[in-house]
Amino acid sequence: QFEMLLLQQQQQQQQLQQLQLQQQLQSLTAAASPEIQSELQLQQLQTLTTATTTTTEGTTVTPELQKAMQIMQDCAATGRIPQDSEIDWLVGIREKLRQARDFATADEIRNALRNNLGVELYEKEKRWATADGRQGFIPLWRDISSP
Repeated sequence: QFEMLLLQQQQQQQQLQQLQLQQQLQSLTAAASPEIQSELQLQQLQTLTTATTTTTEGTTVTPELQKAMQIMQDCAATGRIPQDSEIDWLVGIREKLRQARDFATADEIRNALRNNLGVELYEKEKRWATADGRQGFIPLWRDISSP
């Protein structure tokens, strides 16, 4: 029981640190240029995904989520244009998070897709589109497995 309490306390401390970082980043983002805003959002997503695979209140950090972050960081850092298959996969990860009711992380992925990769999500039409005209579909929840 002591170990369980210790683990819960550590998770609560991690959550508090994440919330504090999110608040600091939101304050900085509000006053920053668009380029800096994009970088800060990437850092915020990285903060959410750098922990080992654990479940905290509302956020499950999985290897899939870590890979999603790596793809977005790679594209943003190198200027590489993501392939359609990568975008489909990233959008699928976001939908899995939404299905698991982890809306905060799903929103961060949506923002990173928009700000860093130029991918806009159209929820009502269940589609995505890039600035260069490519398009794809957002998967329906019944068609994906939960995380």
